[in-house]
Order: sequence, then structure tokens, then C-alpha cells
Amino acid sequence: MLRRFGYGTLKTSFGTFNNVIRIKVTSISNIEITGSDSYSTTIDAYGYFIPGYTNPLFGILEATLNGPEGESSFNAVIAYDLTSLTSNKNTYLQNLKLSVSPNPASDLISVDFKDLASDNYTLRITEQNGAVVKENNIYAAKGESHNIDISDLKNGLYFLEVSSDNGKAVKKIVKL
Repeated sequence: MLRRFGYGTLKTSFGTFNNVIRIKVTSISNIEITGSDSYSTTIDAYGYFIPGYTNPLFGILEATLNGPEGESSFNAVIAYDLTSLTSNKNTYLQNLKLSVSPNPASDLISVDFKDLASDNYTLRITEQNGAVVKENNIYAAKGESHNIDISDLKNGLYFLEVSSDNGKAVKKIVKL
């Protein structure tokens, strides 16, 4: 089994998704049927993940079967939650304008809500692999700022996700 990773922005007909991690897994199998012919299969599976979510946004499966009759192949797109691609208020919207400073930071970061509506928000910091390292629910009025203590985090790249019922924004933050 061979695994390959990619990272970046994914543009689809449903919208643009930032900070997407693509994982490709290749599996090659040989099947021998006693007294019969042998077959080989190659399967390439792609999963597209957004940091902070355990389920992929969607997946693509490419399979090839080689046998005595020749080669045949097929492709399939596996959609895990179509609402994450089509909803205006679901899984991954970048419609909230978010300001975070300083960035990079060593102890505290400040999340500025000057461009956001007064609302209940979830603040979540995740590692690059999607593991949640901090999470807090707050009420923020328009114009307020909230500090987050990151002094206990290891140095590195993290993602700060701010979400409400009206949308979500994700910013990269660097801990020094």
C-alpha cells in the first residue's frame, strides 16, 4: 500500500475550499483462482479532508482490473455529505471575515470580531492532522476582541477555526 499526501486549495463547481489535505492510497492485489486465470487489481483512492473534521469532504476511487479478457477500469466519486458542498451555512464556509493578531505569536493571539455580527461562536485550534488542541464557546459582540492563550502549544503551524450558525472562517496561525 502506497500513501501520498497533497495540500492546498480545492476549486470545485460547488465552491473553493482552502486548507484541504488530499490523501491518496494505492493498493495493488493479485488474485489467482485455482485451475483458472489470474487477475490483478489496482485501486487508487483519494480522500479530501478539511482540518478539524474527521470525515472527508469527498473521495474519488479509481480501480483497474487486469485479467485474461484484458483491462477494464472505472472511476467513482464518493460524496460523504453533499450538504457540505452545497449549503450556505454548513461544513466549510469562508464567509466570515476574521482578523487574528499577532501572527506568528508565542503566548497570546487576539481574535478581532469588528467585521463579524454579534453571535455565539466556537473557537477551535487544530493541528495540521486535524486533531483539536483547544476549543472554546463564546458570545462575541460586534467590535469585541477575544484573546486565546497558546503558550502551552508546541511550536508549529495550526489552524484557528471560528464558526457560528451563520458560517465559518479558518486562519493559519504560527506558534513560535
